Amino acid sequence: MRAASSKFGLIQGKPGFRDEALEVILVRYHACRPALQDERLRDYVCQPTVWKNPKLKAAGIATAWNRVPDPVWQMVLSWVNERNLKDFFDILAARNNADEGRLAFWSKYLKQITWTRLVFGADTMALKRSNPGIRDLIAREEGAYAQLTSKPEVDAFMMQIGVYLIIEFSKKPNACYVYQADQLPFEPYDRHYEGGTADLAAGYRVGCALRIVHREGWGEKAEIELRQLGIRPDRADAQRAAAAEATASSSGGRTTSSGAASEQGAGPDMAALQTLMTRFRGASITDKRTSASGGRLWVDDPLQRAPLASELKALGFRWANHRQAWYFPES
Repeated sequence: MRAASSKFGLIQGKPGFRDEALEVILVRYHACRPALQDERLRDYVCQPTVWKNPKLKAAGIATAWNRVPDPVWQMVLSWVNERNLKDFFDILAARNNADEGRLAFWSKYLKQITWTRLVFGADTMALKRSNPGIRDLIAREEGAYAQLTSKPEVDAFMMQIGVYLIIEFSKKPNACYVYQADQLPFEPYDRHYEGGTADLAAGYRVGCALRIVHREGWGEKAEIELRQLGIRPDRADAQRAAAAEATASSSGGRTTSSGAASEQGAGPDMAALQTLMTRFRGASITDKRTSASGGRLWVDDPLQRAPLASELKALGFRWANHRQAWYFPES
């Protein structure tokens, strides 16, 4: 969007109006169809000195993203996720000649990736002093990346698709591990990982939803196995349906893309919602629909966990920025 990009100089010259101007530009950009990625807009707004990485919104660090509606934030987040995917394989895995077609493979699922995180090894961190590309990559991920402590030559990449968290590594012979996001053998927001069977590669010993070994012909087999988990390649005309289908499949058919509301249309299946809450410690339900003054059904999650968010969206819940909680809209 050239018109938006051409205004950056004017915005920098009027810092008091910067946030308001960015809000207008981003909302307008989202309203355009198709809303193709604007790299200059992405790079400007995601700077640590501007609105910061949109992945940090859930941590309460990048609060400027609360200025725009959730779909606008998700638009920019998807741009960052796409860049992270390409950076990992083009810059990090490429150093070890370890792409093996993985960038092309995971690009087929790009529209369904809702969260990403880069995990840098010690060698990569050291390269930021001499390699401009690495230095820029680490700077862009400031506050969002993690580090490996025991494998200096290896980097890792986390990405979430539906209710699954997928871990890829930058160097052979590491396999790819697919975990259920609510049953992780590690914390997804830790700052440091050992990188082996104690955390990221725990699936080698204790089992996981899927383990992908990058041998010859691995892509075809992996696509079949991912389909069995409900994860299918993107369809341009049904991005949301594909993501909701993956969520429903992995949760045993308890939810549907239409929201799994009760037959009377008064709200979601409360029994299913109560069961869901038991899987996420600290999350709570507040039902104000029967109060004298009227109200809504709310779900609070202080940790703002992505797996719970996916489940709630499938049940028909929406996010309220002003309260930082999920609510079920009135019929």
